[in-house]
Amino acid sequence: IKSRFFDGKDIVQNLKVLESLDIGVNIDYCSIYTPDRPSMIITGGITGKAMKLTELQAQFLFNISQSVGRVFGTTDDASYEDIEEDAARVNQILSVRNRMKSISSMKQEDPNLAADIAPERKPDIPLDHIEIDVDFKIPLLSLTLYNRTKGNLTLEGAALSKFSLNELLIKLQVRKDGNFKSDLHLKSFVVEDVRAIKENKFREIMPEVSPDNYQIMASISSEGDLVKKTFIDVAVDSPRLILALDHMFSLKEFVDFVF
Repeated sequence: IKSRFFDGKDIVQNLKVLESLDIGVNIDYCSIYTPDRPSMIITGGITGKAMKLTELQAQFLFNISQSVGRVFGTTDDASYEDIEEDAARVNQILSVRNRMKSISSMKQEDPNLAADIAPERKPDIPLDHIEIDVDFKIPLLSLTLYNRTKGNLTLEGAALSKFSLNELLIKLQVRKDGNFKSDLHLKSFVVEDVRAIKENKFREIMPEVSPDNYQIMASISSEGDLVKKTFIDVAVDSPRLILALDHMFSLKEFVDFVF
């Protein structure tokens, strides 16, 4: 993803937002019930270089999102969910009618086949059977913000802050009864002050706590039949945050420009 901005001084700014970002997803689906494996296994991950975002690019992306929302916004009373439910009912009715017509014609041709065309009985699937199993890994995902880039041809000296997610692991299991369990493990979330000229002596605003343990772990699960209860458990290992006012004011300047 690239951006190209023109200003009144005939200066053309060509910058990259995303470069060589690879998103891979593998879906393994089994239509036959197997007790020892989930019906659908999804594995995937994201790999690639760091993302870069200037205040001009962020403002442009925000304006696009607002425009798209206005274009595709609807005031009709019927929602998309109602339309999907109506379509599913119609397909079900047509399927039953076609099957009844097929059975009726076969009976007329050969009455002895009536006993052989009974609907096949599907195996009883226990409610605790895992329907969907998701395993998603992100080794490293970072975003660098740049400020005051208007009229600049390069990003040299304009870096503001860098946010990094290291070793993010997301797991999700959905059972037959609709209940789910999800785990999130994050090795570290690092925030760095990467300004070229700064009074702050601490480069890492939120440093990595331990290279061996996960810094953030979260678990979300649900239980129940008609009335489902959701349980959330979050653990943060020895969080450290260095408040630097000059860096916070620079971030505020970036946000104010975008919004």
